[in-house]
Amino acid sequence: HADVGKYSTDTLSTQSTGIAVSGQYNKVIYSYSFGDRHGVSVGGGFAGYGVDRFNIFENNTISSRTNYSADYHGCAEFNTLKDNNIMNGITLAGSNNKIIGNNIYKGSATQLINAESLVSLNHIIEDNIFHVNTVGYVVTATGAGCLNSGTNIAGTLRFINNEIIDTLAVDQTYLYFINQGSTPNHSFDIRGNILRKTNTSYQGWLLGISVVSGSNFANLILEGNHYLGANTSIGTYSGINKVGFPNVAYTITSATAMAIPVD
Repeated sequence: HADVGKYSTDTLSTQSTGIAVSGQYNKVIYSYSFGDRHGVSVGGGFAGYGVDRFNIFENNTISSRTNYSADYHGCAEFNTLKDNNIMNGITLAGSNNKIIGNNIYKGSATQLINAESLVSLNHIIEDNIFHVNTVGYVVTATGAGCLNSGTNIAGTLRFINNEIIDTLAVDQTYLYFINQGSTPNHSFDIRGNILRKTNTSYQGWLLGISVVSGSNFANLILEGNHYLGANTSIGTYSGINKVGFPNVAYTITSATAMAIPVD
């Protein structure tokens, strides 16, 4: 069913959630949802265990006080966050979820999108505007529960046609992935994004990759991304911040082939 309205919870409770969805084919539209822990949450034990599919949150304002405003659990798949204002970031989990056309603010969250409890890497992050006003990654998947081949996680994370607006006076990496397993299961499709760094005295790297010795990734597509307002005098904007990458089998043969054009 479609739900429209305003939802808030007792701010004295650290576990409160504005809207908690467990089930399938629910749609929440044109709502203001605020929770102390999460504004909206899909899955988890609070609403009964099961696989939560095909739920849509569209044209809402979603906020929280102490944690990520929008929250997916590992049992969430084929759900969509679309055209929302999200004030304190997102927890991305489960499989085959979409984050499309949102205005996403970091606020008090650690990252704008933090991937954890992934069932697969098959997620789409597209046509969003990310507002980087405090230090932290736009998307990060770095924990053992994310890109560790021992958990049988595979697939392709697509980060396409997004805009990143960075107002910070600091060097910054925006997408940061760590592969901790030896099997090349993980692929990244990063195309058509725009990075606007308003303070041109500092650098930004679109992608940071860190791996343990003997690990590698299955595939990396990085093309058609643009860096606007960059100060070309302070270095080459290859778009790759290679952390430990020379020690692995999968190597980037040409950084210039993955360059971010400076407009």
